[in-house]
Amino acid sequence: MSKDNSNKQDMREIANDLIKGKYRLIEVFWLYYFVPILVLGIIGGVLGGLLSVLFNLASLLWAGFMVIPIWKSADNYGGNTIFAVLAKIAAVLIGLNIVLSFPV
Repeated sequence: MSKDNSNKQDMREIANDLIKGKYRLIEVFWLYYFVPILVLGIIGGVLGGLLSVLFNLASLLWAGFMVIPIWKSADNYGGNTIFAVLAKIAAVLIGLNIVLSFPV
């Protein structure tokens, strides 16, 4: 298997594990959701123009994808219930933001 195919397989496995809620809630929310959204927003803000639009679109798509992993990880969270509830509230707000961000 070539290195590119191996990397694609690794990415698929990570995405599948995210969707199944196999990662810890703190990792999913902060590492896989918050940091990429922050980085995409900063880069999009710095670049401006069409690139800014593309980075904002990528941010919206990534946030939309991350709603399910956040929810599933909250379902599997074994710590204080308040953090699972807050994560689910955040997932709902993220989803609403995605829906309201696209023009009708």
